[in-house]
Amino acid sequence: MTDSEMIDWLQNHEGAGQISDDFGRWAVSFNGAQNVPDDTSIANDICTSFFVEAKDWKPTIREAILAVAREREGQ
Repeated sequence: MTDSEMIDWLQNHEGAGQISDDFGRWAVSFNGAQNVPDDTSIANDICTSFFVEAKDWKPTIREAILAVAREREGQ
């Protein structure tokens, strides 16, 4: 995937969270929860929490996106 294709993939999969652990590792997770704002016509503050399994942490943003894309697309 090109960088543009990776960004498009993320944009087309709502609910994905791209997360950094502050130690140089990255993950994309769909396992999380957040409050749902009452007014969806404007941007709102939300509180989000994601669970990331140790195996899902990758050393780069690109590797994290590619790993989850392959997993979810069955490749």
